[in-house]
Amino acid sequence: MSVHATRLTWFFDGVKGAGLWSPDTVAHALGSALPDTRALQALARQALQAGHSLAASLPSRLGDALDVTAQPCGADAALLHLDVTPLCAAGMAPLEQVQSLLALSCELSRQKHLGEVWAVLTSWLHQAGAGRCQLWLGETQLQRRLDTAQAPPATLKTQEHEALLALLRQPTPLLLPAAHPLAARLPSLCQGEMTLWLPVALTQGGMALLLCEWNEPQAPATLSHMALLASLTTLLRHTLDRERTHGLELDSHRRSQQVERVSQALSARTGMEFLDALINQLLVTFSLDGAWLAERSGHGRARLLVGRGEHPDQDYPLVDSLCEPVYLGQPVLTPLAAARYYYGLPLHNGHGMVCGHLALVGSDASRLPDIESLLQTLSSRIAAELERLQVEAQLRLSAVAFETHEGIIITDPAFTILRVNKAFTQITGYESREVLGCVLGEGIWQRGGLDYRLDHLNRWQGETERQRRDGSSCAQWERVTPVPDERGHITHFVICFEDISERKAAQRTIQDLAYYDELTGLPNRRQLQESLAGAFEQAKQSESIGALLFIDLDHFKTINDSLGHATGDWLLRQVADRLQRLIRQEDILARLGGDEFVLLLPRLSTSPPQAEMQADLIGERLIAELSTPYPFEGQSLHIGASVGITLFPGRDQSVDDLLKQADTAMYQAKSAGRRTLRFFDSSMQLQADRRLLINNELRSALDNNELLLYYQPQQMVEGGELIGVEALLRWQSPGRGMISPAEFIPIAEETDLIVDIGYWVLLQACHQFVAWQEAGLHIPQLSVNVSAKQFHAPDFVERVYEALAITGMEPTCLNLEITESVVLGHAEDTIQKMAELKALGISFAIDDFGAGYSSLSYLKRLPADELKIDRSFIQDIPHDADNMAIVEAVLAMARHMGFSVTAEGVESRQQLAFLQAQGCNFYQGFLASKPLPEANLRHYVGRLAERRAALLDT
Repeated sequence: MSVHATRLTWFFDGVKGAGLWSPDTVAHALGSALPDTRALQALARQALQAGHSLAASLPSRLGDALDVTAQPCGADAALLHLDVTPLCAAGMAPLEQVQSLLALSCELSRQKHLGEVWAVLTSWLHQAGAGRCQLWLGETQLQRRLDTAQAPPATLKTQEHEALLALLRQPTPLLLPAAHPLAARLPSLCQGEMTLWLPVALTQGGMALLLCEWNEPQAPATLSHMALLASLTTLLRHTLDRERTHGLELDSHRRSQQVERVSQALSARTGMEFLDALINQLLVTFSLDGAWLAERSGHGRARLLVGRGEHPDQDYPLVDSLCEPVYLGQPVLTPLAAARYYYGLPLHNGHGMVCGHLALVGSDASRLPDIESLLQTLSSRIAAELERLQVEAQLRLSAVAFETHEGIIITDPAFTILRVNKAFTQITGYESREVLGCVLGEGIWQRGGLDYRLDHLNRWQGETERQRRDGSSCAQWERVTPVPDERGHITHFVICFEDISERKAAQRTIQDLAYYDELTGLPNRRQLQESLAGAFEQAKQSESIGALLFIDLDHFKTINDSLGHATGDWLLRQVADRLQRLIRQEDILARLGGDEFVLLLPRLSTSPPQAEMQADLIGERLIAELSTPYPFEGQSLHIGASVGITLFPGRDQSVDDLLKQADTAMYQAKSAGRRTLRFFDSSMQLQADRRLLINNELRSALDNNELLLYYQPQQMVEGGELIGVEALLRWQSPGRGMISPAEFIPIAEETDLIVDIGYWVLLQACHQFVAWQEAGLHIPQLSVNVSAKQFHAPDFVERVYEALAITGMEPTCLNLEITESVVLGHAEDTIQKMAELKALGISFAIDDFGAGYSSLSYLKRLPADELKIDRSFIQDIPHDADNMAIVEAVLAMARHMGFSVTAEGVESRQQLAFLQAQGCNFYQGFLASKPLPEANLRHYVGRLAERRAALLDT
């Protein structure tokens, strides 16, 4: 035989930057012929950095090229294997050693079993001076199979031992002294003064490791020894491969016999007979504790088809059971107590869906490879038989005329709903997904019970009274038909029914449309008027006091515009349901239309103060009830209610006045901040008249030049430098003096007049800004507010272009402020217009941020530049911890999303200090300056400039 290549191993410690040869006697013998240490260190560091083995060719100092493999050994060490055969003299192994190895090879080839091979091999090793010998075999983990010291079996997971894994990856003989760093990392395997490692990579996968303990000086530490050991590695690999091949041949033969025997027993069987025979064969062949086959039935449940030995009930839940993971589509092996196991095999139908499973419980885990081999052969046949049974059952169900105008329910024998048709949903109002898995008579159709008594034809039919999903009653004619399986056992019930109350419902609908609201079912305006007239006359005759409450929902339009009319309709029905729970039997709740409701409270008391107190309590209760959040599709909808109340009968009051007075009081409640109530009095009528007067005069104010602009400075939080001004509208009426914007702007926004006023503000502000520039007054930016109606006017963008062209203003100096309400219901239009104007250089700010219907999904899409925190969050700082937390959150969000932030309404130095600590960019408010006329603003800017110049001089 030929002598194999001779290899040395160099262990590199990355922490110390030093290396160690193994065996060191061989390295000492080769001496200066080995490669330069710096080249070895460089290759080791490259392997550590790459995280995998590297191969290279390094020159020896004699000029020969040596093949080197660098293998990482953990995060801070590496093994380098050098083929030093070119440095060794030919024929370096003594003849007697070669002859000894040749004799060993011949002897090993004559042995058939691993035990016999081990005896010959260890005898040879002991003659060569070895002490204790161990043989480890495995794939992902090593098991100690043989040990001359008769130690008990043990297991090593190679993934948990990086050093062991590195040694096994390069099958090179290695001699480790007890003081070697690798020996310290593997103390359980290196227990002698010197340990010889012979890693073996098997041909058909897997690995082996031969460990021999040596005591110096007999250790095989010469070049000749290393070459002979490499040859021994090859001999061992051939022997183990032969042993493994022989074992695989025996396993294959045994499994073939099992498949042939079971297949012969099943060949002439189909359907349930096939499944019965299969379970019996598995139970007997593999000595199982239990075996069963089940199919999926309903939601999260399985139905047992056949079982022997240990098995579950006929119908059992899958949730938290051993069988549940099988329906993920892969076989499942689960260890059980007392060394038992559970094995589950999923069965797929022709569409690739898991339609059932085969389950086995046993005690002898060594039989599992044979079980898996058999089932791999039979799994397609098993699944096909199960699917055929299911198709046949489906055909039997379909034979009972499923698709019809009648409602149909299919249940199991316990009346658990498995399937319904479309007519069922149309008649009952229940969607299919709501009732599947429910039990008739419990989750649905509780009214009337299920007193089905089958007649001589094995059927039942009769009239019943049932309850629909919305709680209404329905007269039905029902027919119940059982469906047996091939053995005559009832597996399903088919219940057909039709609605015989349709004609009556149609008659009631005709009457309801005349007097009731179609959406909520509440009385409409017509019935309210009739009821109101009767209650008014009765109150006058009985000298009792009643009340009329006009209820208008707050922020309903916002939800309706943003989430759609279907959501709005759902919310109105919820409001109607909540209000009906609060009223007395004699009270009348009506819906006038839109988001307006009216509550008529007749005969509250004979005492006006007592009646007023009761009406007040009822009003507060319904406001609180309507303000409670409405859960909707994973979110909470929030609305409120403004309530106007008028008592009746009163002096000079007619029935026609009641709705008008309650409506007027409701408007005052909205003006007072919403989510509150107001009683009607004569002063309210005066305010309503004033609103009408303002509305009329405002139309002429624009033509008569009664409108003017004030400007409020905007400054940096850090340093106070002026960064811009905001243009604010004022109305100087010749007859009534200065009118508050809070009074006339809401009136303008209710009409299209706000569009014309908004354009006038934009044009005048741009004219003034250009005038300041021409006069040498430096103001960096001009902010102009834009209302929602103005923004969504069809010609808004053209009007902005026009204003810039007329005034000559630089677009980059213009900042348009819009509120969150601009986006609602018009997201795409808003984004398109903003993008077009931003292309000119115009910037955008979101005004009053946080005070409206904030939507972060809209915010991240808007091409805005700035957020303006509403003054309501600033005014109570530093006394309100909640507002401080909200401001901190807005500032943090703005930083992450790339927005600058302006705080509005800053009035104290404590507020400014807080904003400065939180990193806010800009602020405006009375602390800096109130809104100023144009002339006063000039002086203010001049003083700021002088103050800044003085600071720079100092």
